[in-house]
Amino acid sequence: MNKKIMFFSLFLLLFVGLRAWECDGCPKDYIYGRDYLSNRNYLPDMAGRLENRHGIFTYIKIDAAKGKTNLEAAAYACLTFTAAKHPDKSIILIYVNSARNKGVILTGDDIKQKFPAKHVLALQEDVLNNLLGKWYISRVKLLTKVTGSFVYMLEKGTMTKRDLAAQRDRMIIVDDPVYAISLLPMIRDEIGLFYLEPVTFIFYFPFVMYFLIVRWFGMKFGQTGFIVSNISWAIIMILSAVLILNRINIYFPEYVAVFLVI
Repeated sequence: MNKKIMFFSLFLLLFVGLRAWECDGCPKDYIYGRDYLSNRNYLPDMAGRLENRHGIFTYIKIDAAKGKTNLEAAAYACLTFTAAKHPDKSIILIYVNSARNKGVILTGDDIKQKFPAKHVLALQEDVLNNLLGKWYISRVKLLTKVTGSFVYMLEKGTMTKRDLAAQRDRMIIVDDPVYAISLLPMIRDEIGLFYLEPVTFIFYFPFVMYFLIVRWFGMKFGQTGFIVSNISWAIIMILSAVLILNRINIYFPEYVAVFLVI
């Protein structure tokens, strides 16, 4: 019996040593294909794919430290340390501070040309930092989508429409043209309010904008101003709805699919 336990322990240690990615500070269920509730976890699949198909080692660091630490400096230190441990591999680092719900995404210098800087920045600011700590998405699922997005950037040329449809819930389509519009500075800020609290935004944003645009212009410029401001308000609302719905479809296609079925 003791020999069996020792053999099994050695097997587990060997498995951990051969794992194609590392998650420091993560709950144990992050590294397995299913969590304690038997929900499917694709994070190991996406990180393993980066290693096995593209030779890119994924290092995820979950830091629980509180206080105003410099996250970028800490992330660069982790990247340097990981690169020293794996000198023969390319590195993707996802650094998350769980106390502040903020993160940094870095890639090694040797693979920067494979991942456009604007896409990596969008993953960091508009995906990771916008959605960390939100009640409607778990952290492990968010990390899956980030790692899956790197897979998408590397494999989009070989993926069929069927492949993409089957895997969209595990990645972000970072080069979608409508999504690019939603990343423009002022529009990004507006959509950020939606992700801060979706239900409140849906109820209050149209009425606040109506008061600012229609009421103010209507009272200031008379009937002509009232008509023009109503048209302007309608255009802004339609454009906002299109951009937000497109982002929801990119970030949460699984939720959209369930909604369409219902």
